[in-house]
Amino acid sequence: MKQRILKKGTAMDSHRSDSHCNWLSNRPRTLALMGAIAALFLSAASARAAINLRMSPPQTLVAWDGGATTIVEIELYAETDQVADECFTSIELILDYDPAVLELLGNDPTGSAYSFILDGFFPDPDGINTSISDGTALYTAGGFGGTFSAPPAPGGLVTTFQFKVLSASPATVVDYLPSSGVFGETRVFNCPSGGQAAEDILGQVSTAEVRVIDCSAGGPDTDSDGFPDSCDNCDANSNPDQVDGDGDGAGDACDDCPADPNKTEPGVCGCGVPDIDTDSDGVLDCVDACPGFDDNLDCDNDTIPDGCEEDADMNGTPDDCEDCDSDGTPDDQEEDCNENGTPDDCEEFNDCNENATPDECEADTDTDGVIDDCDNCPDDPNSDQSDVDFDGKGDVCDSCVNRRLGDVNGDEFVNTDDIDLFVAVVLEPELFVGSDEYCAADCDENTVVDAQDIQPFMALLQP
Repeated sequence: MKQRILKKGTAMDSHRSDSHCNWLSNRPRTLALMGAIAALFLSAASARAAINLRMSPPQTLVAWDGGATTIVEIELYAETDQVADECFTSIELILDYDPAVLELLGNDPTGSAYSFILDGFFPDPDGINTSISDGTALYTAGGFGGTFSAPPAPGGLVTTFQFKVLSASPATVVDYLPSSGVFGETRVFNCPSGGQAAEDILGQVSTAEVRVIDCSAGGPDTDSDGFPDSCDNCDANSNPDQVDGDGDGAGDACDDCPADPNKTEPGVCGCGVPDIDTDSDGVLDCVDACPGFDDNLDCDNDTIPDGCEEDADMNGTPDDCEDCDSDGTPDDQEEDCNENGTPDDCEEFNDCNENATPDECEADTDTDGVIDDCDNCPDDPNSDQSDVDFDGKGDVCDSCVNRRLGDVNGDEFVNTDDIDLFVAVVLEPELFVGSDEYCAADCDENTVVDAQDIQPFMALLQP
């Protein structure tokens, strides 16, 4: 980067002033000669090796003092893309830049590798150079019949463009336009041979970026890097490049986390990991045993915060600390046959057989909702438990639905009053088949009334 303080009466001013005065006084002759050159350029010719135009440096950083004395210089180089020098006769380059940030003052040939007859910003048919400070300007370099050589990279210095800084900018680009108006073009012409006309052999054109830091506040420059403390992103560490890789406002030279835009020091969690405590328990997330919960709460003192303990009922109290019956045994170690999170001893439940076990945990063979111990038909579904004759057997599994076994006379009692009718059925069963008397007399429940039913009948008569 070249940075120069512009002073009145400098050699640059003198050169620029003399150049413009000479060309203005000879304007008719100049325009005629330029027209002749343009006519030659338009002729057809065979292809030649390309010449690239390179602006250097590709990036420039400058501290702007807020006034009109900060100068930025951009050098222009011509270089061939071949291994040997390439001949050329002239260069035309249409510069394009932001006039709100930079003002083109002109060019300085000092140090140039060439002695051009034409070298500067001259009047042109399209009026591009009516004002070279408006953001667009046509630069011309060459000579009448002169030839020049462009060496391979890094090439030969053509000239140095000089800009005055007008305002701060994070990144403004000095670019070029391929063409402008009717005649204006960015091009490089080769050296014609054998009667051939000159040919445009322009290759690539690079651009230059300028970053202008506002240092108008001035003040001391503690680290002597050219940037006052007021605009220095590392005021105690010299860093003339002001590089800030993560864009956090702290230059890499003083940023211990140069790739972390949220931190300039590793802190507890290190670069790339924020030092935050989202659950506000006083423990940073990166070392928090139980993120999202207060690590200081540990009801059973097992070093595991309550928030990370098992909590089956999700009531906020760890299972290890719940004891609904206050018997000293945590609820999660108590019997919980239905696995609903509440110990059997601490919940209300149906217990038809009164064995302290919830019915829903007992066997129910026929799945009718009544456990086997309380089901009057354990093998046959009968959720209504209907028992018309009140004999303890549900109707769906009772061979004698309307009368209990032995109650042959149907008075709802099995006693001596049933003996006479029982004997009659046994002696002449064929007279009673299909009747309530018949099924009541079938005391062994084999669907046949015979002498085998006498003993079961007598047993039913026992007090």
